[in-house]
Amino acid sequence: MRLIDADELKESFIQVLENIKSNPRMTGQEMHIITAIHTVGQMIDDAPTIDAEPVKHGEWVKADRQQYFRKHYPASQCSICG
Repeated sequence: MRLIDADELKESFIQVLENIKSNPRMTGQEMHIITAIHTVGQMIDDAPTIDAEPVKHGEWVKADRQQYFRKHYPASQCSICG
């Protein structure tokens, strides 16, 4: 799974749409492209959202010596996940 900025994506589609619309002699194919872009924009708006967990940044901390020898863990461990 990839988290994206849907608003930024839609803005990119709008820019493409504006570039096509700026052509004074639009072809039938370009009209189909405009319809497709509108459809994709609506799909972006209607897409389900997820609750993403915030990124956590830990740091390496020295492990307790007894824990190191008892469990054979490295001498350092992550402050977030251990």
